[in-house]
Amino acid sequence: MEDSRTRRRQAREARARKNRARLRVLLGIVALAAVAFAAWKMIPGLIPEPEPELPPEPEYTVVPDMEAERWIDISVRCAGDVMAHTGQTDSARRDKGAYYNWEEHFKYVAPYMMDADLTMANLETTLKGAPPYLGYPSFNAPDSLGWKLKNMGVDVAIFANNHMFDLGLKTTERTVDALRSMGMQVVGAQHAGEKRYQIVDVKGIKIGVVAYTYETPRNGGRRTINAGVLSDEAYSVINSFTQDSQELLDRDLAVIAQQMQAARDDGAQVVILYMHWGEEYQKDPNRWQKYMAQKMANAGADVIFASHPHVIQAIEELKVNLPDGSAKNVPVFYSMGNFISNQRTESLSGDFGTAIAAKTEQGMIACVGLRVCANDGRHEITEVSFIPTWVDRYSKGSTYEYGIIPLTKGFESNPMLLTSGHVSRAQAALKSMTDLIGEKYVNTEAFDGNTARFPKDHR
Repeated sequence: MEDSRTRRRQAREARARKNRARLRVLLGIVALAAVAFAAWKMIPGLIPEPEPELPPEPEYTVVPDMEAERWIDISVRCAGDVMAHTGQTDSARRDKGAYYNWEEHFKYVAPYMMDADLTMANLETTLKGAPPYLGYPSFNAPDSLGWKLKNMGVDVAIFANNHMFDLGLKTTERTVDALRSMGMQVVGAQHAGEKRYQIVDVKGIKIGVVAYTYETPRNGGRRTINAGVLSDEAYSVINSFTQDSQELLDRDLAVIAQQMQAARDDGAQVVILYMHWGEEYQKDPNRWQKYMAQKMANAGADVIFASHPHVIQAIEELKVNLPDGSAKNVPVFYSMGNFISNQRTESLSGDFGTAIAAKTEQGMIACVGLRVCANDGRHEITEVSFIPTWVDRYSKGSTYEYGIIPLTKGFESNPMLLTSGHVSRAQAALKSMTDLIGEKYVNTEAFDGNTARFPKDHR
């Protein structure tokens, strides 16, 4: 019995020793854990923390001023005086005046006018909207003449000339409205309170166009156009400048400069100026034309087109020093001559002699190439030239047939010239223009329909 109790006691003691040993091990593990935790808190980096989850990378976009420079090539073409003498209107008359068809007048030059990014022409007649249709000295043509200009690619109708006020203010304003309704922008005249310039968007480039005409001598201190006195209301509609004195001219040139600057402030990256100036039938620009050209080039004009003498005059590239120390060339077409008219050898020789009369048959399509930086408006002139033109006329029954002939390569085979028999006269006209302006400016490249830029679908 005693042995049994001893064995049970010894078993209990053995179990107690094992439990104490387990407890000591457990306490040791807890102590080590406590020490490790304390060390982790006291010594950064001893036990690495898990890496935090990173946010997604942002998407980066290129802001506009980080874009690469974008240069845009733009071709500009401008024609001189589009007259509407009685003989021309009679030749376009159809069905006893039910309508007027100008197709024959312009069909040979239309492709050259359409083959440009920006095309302009000076309309030297009013559009009253009703007969009688009149020629010199007070012009009024059918609206169909305006439609013909639009249909052959004219984007900007220049209406700044000494015949714009022939039938009074209402007809001047009506002409502006008619041309606009045909889809053309109009410069040279506007309604009272409207801006005196236009901004044309060409391939994303904004081009400002400003146009002014000369005034005749003042009457009782009032401004006049072809001796017609301008009221204050008329002066707010018509863009004109006086040449009565140097002081008054400079004042008006300062106003034109303000309008060019206003166009720039309105976003224009290039400014084109048209001036109706000079002396009729003079082949050389006078000192006032040269004075005004340099003055306007210095004031910010990038290109200057002009007409009024009814004969072509020189082309000049004026140098202008810019504030940043650089320089630019400003092409000046002192007179683009008649684009179409009834002035010619047959009608004017008795008044001016054959030599001068023949020059009124000559004209040009002025051509300027621009390369413009879309980012900041910097630009350079890449082309200065002209396509020589000649107005043919021959008898056709009781009227005449008119047509503008582009004197480009192969023009001797033009169907109208072959019909009229006037090939030699056209050849003489080309030589006359080349001698006057210089061969380097003459562009006789024939129209190539395969590389044409029309129809104009960029606007």
